[in-house]
Amino acid sequence: MSIRDCLKDRVNEKSLIEVIPLLGSQARPRSLWTTKHVFDQLDPQTAEDELSVHAGRIRRKLDRIVAGKRLVVGERRDKDCDIKRLDPAKDEVWEIRERDHPGIRIFFRFVEKDCIAAMNIRTIPDLFSAVWSALYWPEWRSEIRLCKARWRTLFVNYQPHSGVNVNDYLSNTIAAGDLRT
Repeated sequence: MSIRDCLKDRVNEKSLIEVIPLLGSQARPRSLWTTKHVFDQLDPQTAEDELSVHAGRIRRKLDRIVAGKRLVVGERRDKDCDIKRLDPAKDEVWEIRERDHPGIRIFFRFVEKDCIAAMNIRTIPDLFSAVWSALYWPEWRSEIRLCKARWRTLFVNYQPHSGVNVNDYLSNTIAAGDLRT
């Protein structure tokens, strides 16, 4: 069985749900699958209170990703990006970044190139705690562990996709560093 077969099994058992653009874009060069919890946050009717008023913009961001729109991919400390891999890189946990106030992060891993499995979602205020410091981000670390744990539950015998550079993960991207003048 391949990881694609495993993905299909998770969809059939409704553990993962595909994000299909609301405007019905014909071209879908990327695929994005979410846990039920993340998917529920895309609809104001089912989203948690803190996310319900932002469901539309979260959904727009994910629709743009699926539609293959150009994404700005950041590295370590880049702030002006759509997506970036979190430390440690070997864990292959990434985040989709919605920067409008309040900022929102969706934690995910790649199934294969241009195929994303989103595991969890949090607002930025929830991620910062009283003990936050530049070297110690307990809530972010907790979300990374949760993302990895959910992956292991869903894709028991499979590692996430890995690569050497961003083009191994996504098509139609630009590096955040290339935007600096």
